[in-house]
Amino acid sequence: MYFQIIITGKCNFACTYCMQKVKNNKTMNLETVQKTISFISSFFLKKRNANESLSISISGGEVLLYFDIVEILVRTFYISSRNNNFQVNFELSTNASLFSIYHINFFIKNHIRLYIGFDGIRKIQNKNRIQKIGKNSFHTSIKGIELAYKNGIQKEFLTINMVIAASNVEYLYKSYKYISKKFPNAIISMNIAYNTEWNKKTVLMLENQLQKISTEYLKKIQDNIDYSINLFDKQIISSILQNVNCQSFCGGGKEAFSVTVDGNILPCGNFTSIGIDEQKITLGTVFSGITDERINIFQDKIVPLENNNCKLCNFSNRCRRFCPFVRFMASGSEIEINENYCTMSKTIISVTDKFIEKLYTVDRKSFQQKYLINI
Repeated sequence: MYFQIIITGKCNFACTYCMQKVKNNKTMNLETVQKTISFISSFFLKKRNANESLSISISGGEVLLYFDIVEILVRTFYISSRNNNFQVNFELSTNASLFSIYHINFFIKNHIRLYIGFDGIRKIQNKNRIQKIGKNSFHTSIKGIELAYKNGIQKEFLTINMVIAASNVEYLYKSYKYISKKFPNAIISMNIAYNTEWNKKTVLMLENQLQKISTEYLKKIQDNIDYSINLFDKQIISSILQNVNCQSFCGGGKEAFSVTVDGNILPCGNFTSIGIDEQKITLGTVFSGITDERINIFQDKIVPLENNNCKLCNFSNRCRRFCPFVRFMASGSEIEINENYCTMSKTIISVTDKFIEKLYTVDRKSFQQKYLINI
């Protein structure tokens, strides 16, 4: 079971593509922190399957601005896990600009997986990820990531989150090459900013850049390098499992939940950032609990909406049109399918299919080791 806990809306960066159109500068108070821990622990113990673990994702805003809350969450959940005999795993999202040795040691001691927002080469990082004080962010973020690497953060506990926007897609391959060389074997997560100004030209750029990256990725797989790019891997798995819709990667409102700074429980934390009325999708609060009625209302929204083009599309079971958040990001409405989104989805899936076909043809053993062993 997965719970995201949004401890603050405050951030020391002002990223150009930030999804938080509705700024929330609140920070979770101590009472809400304690109620959150109590609710999640009891809910998990009541609903869990045999041997199921609890995953806690701590996010913001920039969570290191309130590291005392992070410490309370981690230490108290560990106590609960020991007392109730279950495993708890932690992940934390950050821009790495505030890292210190104290933070790094805490992450290592508590086995916390880090998701670091960083876009690559200096030109792109400084263009889109701007510090609120007006300074460039490249140096501070690089310094933080290097501190993590040099002081013992293992590669499996560090993921670089790259945001692909219309404004930086032209330099995606260069940024990827920089990150993969600077931080060898790091897991790279590529996330599309659908809320930026995409057009035919930038979508063609995206296709070209992804083709270059897929060629590099194929070489790493053949060389048996322990390496991962989520943008490809999720599409590859959905291709292998032909009848499994991409909805299987989510579980929002069933196995995954998000707690806001006010203690509201949502099926997905992304909804707090795009202006949808929380009351429409709130499942409950940490003070009152979750109601099955609210869960059912949300589940009715998670449907793979179809238009005539969808019915004729060969990729209809592999896109994320089921997700209300993705639909809202792409079209401004949680109940509409955006043509631009369809074009981008087809581009990503097509590049991925060519990549996996080539890997399967030239090195079937590597393909099996990478994608079939754990399915």
